[in-house]
Amino acid sequence: MTFKIVIGSTFTIEPIEESINFWMSKFANHYEIEFAPYNQIFQQLLDPRSCFAKNQEGLNIILVNLEDFKGTATTGSINNIRNNILDLIDILKSNSANFASPFLLGVCPASPASYAEAQSREFFQEMEELLEAE
Repeated sequence: MTFKIVIGSTFTIEPIEESINFWMSKFANHYEIEFAPYNQIFQQLLDPRSCFAKNQEGLNIILVNLEDFKGTATTGSINNIRNNILDLIDILKSNSANFASPFLLGVCPASPASYAEAQSREFFQEMEELLEAE
């Protein structure tokens, strides 16, 4: 049996492959790593033929940087982030039965500039707590 790890993220994630290979070689003899297309989290979660959906024996990992959820709009970025997080929660909850392998959701820290402002720091902490609670 091959343990399969499928990783999707909101940023370029492939550079971590070497580290994953190192640690997996310590714990598993037969494993495979597959990366979802760049910044296609929602599309991959909704597609019944996606690499997440095809993963029958392993672990699906989603890594997000909450700042990546702001989109291209300069105004309303906080609302965009909040709406995208709520959409992610909803998609994971409503489609969980469509996936054989469990999900691990990792939230990567926002940039130091985002944490410099108290209001921004509080917002990101609130969003992280929301994800954790859900």
